Amino acid sequence: MGYRVQGAGSCGLSPEAAIYASQIINFISTTKPDSNLNFFQDHGFTKPQISNLIAKIPKLLLANKENILYPKLEFLKKIGFSDPQVLKYISSNPTFLTNSLKAQIIPSFDYLKTFLITDENVAVIIRKSTWILNSNHQKVIVPKLEVLRDIGVPESNISRLMIRYPRVLSKQSVYRDNLRSWRIGF
Repeated sequence: MGYRVQGAGSCGLSPEAAIYASQIINFISTTKPDSNLNFFQDHGFTKPQISNLIAKIPKLLLANKENILYPKLEFLKKIGFSDPQVLKYISSNPTFLTNSLKAQIIPSFDYLKTFLITDENVAVIIRKSTWILNSNHQKVIVPKLEVLRDIGVPESNISRLMIRYPRVLSKQSVYRDNLRSWRIGF
């Protein structure tokens, strides 16, 4: 464990965070963790950002960078994120890297695009609401949109509302409060 803690500490983790990370993940060789640390550095992440990622999700040290990490960075770039936006998004939402691209991220993106129309509009809402690609859109987003439709909010207004105020789709209590205040205007 000493080497693991020392190795984890080399990416800027505090000794406590390094101990925590070493309890979560086990590795015989440091080849993969070192390679993944280099991957993050090569893609522009700073040492504090890397430390934050690993402290929150230690298993990123063992993730397959070619099949898991890299495709997610490329996905964000493909939909219009700049390199600094990719770094900021992942740093504030490291869980994104643990979600399945095919089973979670792309279906959520595609669903949002059905009424936001362009990749750019979807990218705007993703940047404003980092949680949105992590959530189950069938359970979180769809019911809230149905309520808006049921009370007569036109589709064009729903799209504008989502782009300007994506919090409208967030937690249930926030949603109810927002809905009450917006209901008057529609």
